[in-house]
Amino acid sequence: MKSLKRHWRGMFVVCAVPMLCGIAWWHGGSERTALADEPYDPLTRVQRSGIINVLEEISLDRDALIALNLSAEQAESVMDTVRSWYLTNAATLATLQEDLAEAKHDVLMAKKVIAKGPANPANDAALAVARDDRADAKAAYASAFSSLKSSINSELTESQRTTWTAIQSGWGQNMPLRMLSLSDEQRIAISKAERGYRWRQAAAESDSDRANAVSARETAWTQILTETQRSVIDAYRSYYATSSAHVATAFDTVLAVEEQG
Repeated sequence: MKSLKRHWRGMFVVCAVPMLCGIAWWHGGSERTALADEPYDPLTRVQRSGIINVLEEISLDRDALIALNLSAEQAESVMDTVRSWYLTNAATLATLQEDLAEAKHDVLMAKKVIAKGPANPANDAALAVARDDRADAKAAYASAFSSLKSSINSELTESQRTTWTAIQSGWGQNMPLRMLSLSDEQRIAISKAERGYRWRQAAAESDSDRANAVSARETAWTQILTETQRSVIDAYRSYYATSSAHVATAFDTVLAVEEQG
């Protein structure tokens, strides 16, 4: 019964989200026409945290936004789109998150029952059902962001869309590596180079030692990466400061938090 209830609720949510996203996109577009004249209503801390979580879920955290090399207008427009979408869909998103958390918990409990024994085909079947429910919950949660992604894509240039796609399927925790489409061999080689870099930095006893660690890292990257990949990194470094300022201003403007009394 619990599984059936979750499926019905999931079907409702999946059907409702695209419609709600369309409303949010229309609202966001109308709001952007008055950005120069009207300040944004301040957010609660919970709302701001929720919006930042959405940005992370769609691989548009602060570092990713900077990597897209957005203009000041683009940065604010993208942030406004995400803000409008979240404020419209917060309750739906919370339901999807609750369903996913419950599904993950059910899988964990089913595994514990099997681990305790004795062997029972019914327990194996229950685990299979729980895993299917978890997969459905994951799919429903992921699909909730599809319309938002489409809206943001429409605001980006072709090169920015290419960069965002690379970031979404990229590798590594930090920029600019997240921007690159790396082969398995490159990933292994860069992991080794990064371990060597961290070891040299930890063992460094002087500024000269630290500079040598950086130099060795750069040399390794030059040998591992293709010319096109190196050009992406060079471009990123050239626009980082300007893009970072644009993103910081957009965060401060669009995600301003209400003052605590």
